[in-house]
Amino acid sequence: MNKIIKEQLNKCNIELPEYTEDTTRLFIIKKSNNTTQNEIVLEKDNYYIIEIARFILYPSDNFTLDSNWNKGIRTKSKYMLVTPIKFIGKMICFDGCGYDLQNNESLDDVYNEYWLPSKGFKIVKKYEF
Repeated sequence: MNKIIKEQLNKCNIELPEYTEDTTRLFIIKKSNNTTQNEIVLEKDNYYIIEIARFILYPSDNFTLDSNWNKGIRTKSKYMLVTPIKFIGKMICFDGCGYDLQNNESLDDVYNEYWLPSKGFKIVKKYEF
């Protein structure tokens, strides 16, 4: 195996199959993204506190999520209290508001039918009233 390829593969965060110096092909199995028992799954009619990804909060100039999906509205809050209302492919539509995680209180910024890609947020916890 080429030294450069070997170095690059060792840097990857993947499980490598066994290989020797004579190996010319590697079959790397893609890990499943299935949820585990400890992960929270979004369900309609439930509330969640989510953390918005940095690329959503501070988008690049050519990022079109707000103009194409959210009628030009950009979230101001890093955390939001939301309830999912629609699921279309990898996009999820929420109703919700900004949330202050330190003080455990809702903020004044309200978002109706606010779309986010599934990779654009992380669920902090399920919210119980």
